[in-house]
Amino acid sequence: MASPTPLELLRTTFSAAASDGLAKKFANTPKDPWKLKYFLDLKETSPQAAPCIKCPETEESHMLDLLAKMALYAPETWYEIVTGQKCPAEAKNDYPNIGVAFDASSRLRRAGIEWYHNELTTQWMQSHGGVVPFCHLPVSLQGGATALVEAKSWQTVQAEDKIPSQPSAESPTVRVVAISDTHLLHHLLPKLPQGDLLIHCGDLSYEESRSQDAREFDEKWQELGENFPEFLKWFECSGLAAAKALRWLGSEGLFEHRVLVAGNHDYILERIGERNAQLLCKAFNVDGYLHTRNPPTDLHFKSGCKVTVWGSGVSAKAGVGGERAIKSGNVAFVYDMEAGDSQFREETEHLDEGSADIIVMHGPPANALYGKSGRVLESISELVNFVKPTLFLCGHEHNPDNWKLEQKVVDMGGGTLGVNCACTGRWNQFCGMPFVVDIPARRTADPGPQGFCSVIRQACGYDGD
Repeated sequence: MASPTPLELLRTTFSAAASDGLAKKFANTPKDPWKLKYFLDLKETSPQAAPCIKCPETEESHMLDLLAKMALYAPETWYEIVTGQKCPAEAKNDYPNIGVAFDASSRLRRAGIEWYHNELTTQWMQSHGGVVPFCHLPVSLQGGATALVEAKSWQTVQAEDKIPSQPSAESPTVRVVAISDTHLLHHLLPKLPQGDLLIHCGDLSYEESRSQDAREFDEKWQELGENFPEFLKWFECSGLAAAKALRWLGSEGLFEHRVLVAGNHDYILERIGERNAQLLCKAFNVDGYLHTRNPPTDLHFKSGCKVTVWGSGVSAKAGVGGERAIKSGNVAFVYDMEAGDSQFREETEHLDEGSADIIVMHGPPANALYGKSGRVLESISELVNFVKPTLFLCGHEHNPDNWKLEQKVVDMGGGTLGVNCACTGRWNQFCGMPFVVDIPARRTADPGPQGFCSVIRQACGYDGD
């Protein structure tokens, strides 16, 4: 007896109305023909759950099977969106096989079919009055991170003019607007509020290494890689999704500085190397591209304030299991779990206690901000505890269903406020908000975050212990 396809299994598991509704919806769903053709030409084979068996996805009809897997194994999220039918009360998520649904969801976006994820976003926005809100965090208030988190002194607002003004000049502050994991969905963000410093914690792109853009980039990089100015001219006019995302990041809102770390989806930024990535970002008005081995950077503002920022695009390699049915192909700046901690510790030996006011990472720490021990680098927490920045920002781990701000805003100890700035949900749909964080700053003439003792020692020409 032949094994059923996921679409056939959906029919026998639920009803003919479910499979017919799925097919009818798909027929009327907008599709990006270029992305779809490229995806099908790859002839990839996606994970299946028994009794279905694997087969290459080469026809548009195979997209119906991806949708069927989402409805079969995650019906609480997808059944109604995918089939147009009310989800049966007895239909529950199949957690042993839910990784198959996550994989199908990811492939669907990669194939240029965004409508279903946009519907999920619409549902989330309806819970916030139909708009994407902002979250304001006044870290500069007395008591700092601990007081803010204990009192839940954050404020979610639905318009920029509802964000409180910055504290008076007597209490120098820098207003940070922080986002992460926009995954080419930046057009769904509201106009970013005005601030001093815009920070993106990585993953501007989405599935870049397996996209048609990557193939075009690879060909041009092989041709022009030794002549970066010529490559840069090509890239700026290329129409690649990464170029569009960088152009948005460099032009959105009013900021004195714009800072970026790359993420595991940002294949191009890794391939061209750290120095070239800096030049590329500056060409798009992103003046700070942060990299693990670089020293902290002083950012000066017209107000006479300054903050010191350090960042890294590092995250840990995800294994198979739980919500993941197959190893990720998005491995830019990814460190192996076994050797990654040692590598990261070695690469951050140049950082001193108090050497950065803000640490920007792509990957989260262990046991906070959605970072799970055993899936993230333990050395990230060690670094934060040692440096003790005022603000730690990250992304990478997307927002779960029904997420709450107290999961994304935490007191990390030592006066450090931690924020996961991811703007996407776990199905790679847009589901998040920009964070507006007012942090205490120093006057430009003040000593750096390393403190007065270090300044005096340096002035005396003493660099020893």
